[in-house]
Amino acid sequence: MKNLVKIFFLIATFFVKAPNVVSQNKGELVGSNKKLTSQNYKLPNKNLDKFELAASKYLKTKEFQSLIDQKKAKEELLQSHILKQTKSTVKRMKS
Repeated sequence: MKNLVKIFFLIATFFVKAPNVVSQNKGELVGSNKKLTSQNYKLPNKNLDKFELAASKYLKTKEFQSLIDQKKAKEELLQSHILKQTKSTVKRMKS
């Protein structure tokens, strides 16, 4: 019975330790015993989707804000241009 428990324990430890051993086929350094996730951290798909969604919302708001700023700058330029004109030029432009 004790031998059976020892064998089961050895098999269980082998299955626990086997995924931790890094192979050269996966492109890791020789002699590295670290897990693959600790070497190459990647965001889960759910978090990545949230990040992309947030980034797209941020870009859309920035684009919208830049359009508003362009319109304001155009109006200010037009107003300053009109203010710089003489009265006779303004009358001529209106008619």
